[in-house]
Amino acid sequence: MKPEWKLESLMNEHKFFLGDKLVIHIFKANGLWQGHVLGLAKTFSDKSLNKVVEKVELGARDCGWF
Repeated sequence: MKPEWKLESLMNEHKFFLGDKLVIHIFKANGLWQGHVLGLAKTFSDKSLNKVVEKVELGARDCGWF
C-alpha cells in the first residue's frame, strides 16, 4: 500500500506529509512566504504564496517526491 499525501493547514502555515514524513513546509514569517522541501538545502521565499508553491513543487519533483 502506497503512503498517502496529507495536508495540515493553518492560516499562515501549510505542511504536506507523505505517510509520516514532513516533505513540504510552507509558512509566512516577516512578511514573506518561506518554503522548504525535504532533501533540498535551498529555502524558497517570496511575498507571493503562489510563487513559493510553484518553486516548492518544482523542488519536490526534482527530489522525486512526485
